[in-house]
Amino acid sequence: MQYDLTTLLTTIVGCTSTIIAILGGFISSKIIQINTEHIEIKNNLESIQKELEFKREKRREKISMEFINSKIDDFIDIEEENDLNYIYQNSLEWWIIDYDELRLFCEKASKGWILVRNARDANPGEPLNKDGIPEYLVQGLDKFQTEVCKNGIAKKYGNGSSDDLENNTKKLEKEIEDLEESIKYFEFQEEQLELKKKSFIQFPGIQSGLIIFGIFSIISIIIPLTLIPFSTTDFQIYTRARYGIIMGFIFCLFSVFIYFAAFLNSKE
Repeated sequence: MQYDLTTLLTTIVGCTSTIIAILGGFISSKIIQINTEHIEIKNNLESIQKELEFKREKRREKISMEFINSKIDDFIDIEEENDLNYIYQNSLEWWIIDYDELRLFCEKASKGWILVRNARDANPGEPLNKDGIPEYLVQGLDKFQTEVCKNGIAKKYGNGSSDDLENNTKKLEKEIEDLEESIKYFEFQEEQLELKKKSFIQFPGIQSGLIIFGIFSIISIIIPLTLIPFSTTDFQIYTRARYGIIMGFIFCLFSVFIYFAAFLNSKE
C-alpha cells in the first residue's frame, strides 16, 4: 500500500508561504520605520550639536568680553599683543573657560584695539562712526573686536560714561547666564538623542524576527519542497515523516505567535 504525503507537504508549503509573507511584510515595515526614525534622530542630533557648538562659542566670546571689561584700564594701554601676559597674571582663578581659548579672544581683541587706537591717535581728524571707530577701519573688524573697541574708546577717550561700561557688563552677565541655561538644555537633548541612536544600532526584535523567518523558511518550505512528491510503502516511515513535518510546522507557527506577542508588548 502506498502512503502519500504530497498533499500535506504542498498544504504546509502554501500555509507557510502566507505566514512568511505576513512576517516578512511586518519586518520590512519595521525596518523602514526604524530606518526613518534613525535618520530623523541623526539629523536632529547633528542640528543640536551644531547649535550647541555655536552657543558654546558665544559663551566663550561673552566670558572673554567680560574678562576684558574687568581689565579695561590695563587693556587700553597695551602696546603689543605680548603685553597681554601681565593682564593674565593672578586673574584666571575664577574664569570658567580654558586659558588658551581666553587668550585667543584677547589676542584678537587687542589686535583690533591697537589698530583703532593708533589710528585715532595718529589722525585725530579722521571721520569716526557712532562708536568712535575710524570709518575706514570698520569693515576690517568683526563684531567682537568692534564691541571691545567701543568699550575701550569709551574708557580712553570719554565717548560714553562709566555707566555704559557697567551696564554693558551687567548685560554680558545676563547673556552668559542665558547661554549657560541654553547649553544645559541642548546638552540634555544631545544626551537623549545619543541614547536613542545607540538603541537603533542593535535592535533585538528585528534580529529575532529575521532568525525566525529563516528557520521557518527552511523547516516548512525548503525541506517540504525537496520531498515533493513523497510516497512510501513503509507505514513507519510515513508516520514519522508525517508527524515530523506537522510538529516542525507547529513549532515554527508557535514561534511566530510568541515573537509577535513579545514584539508588540515590548517597550523598546
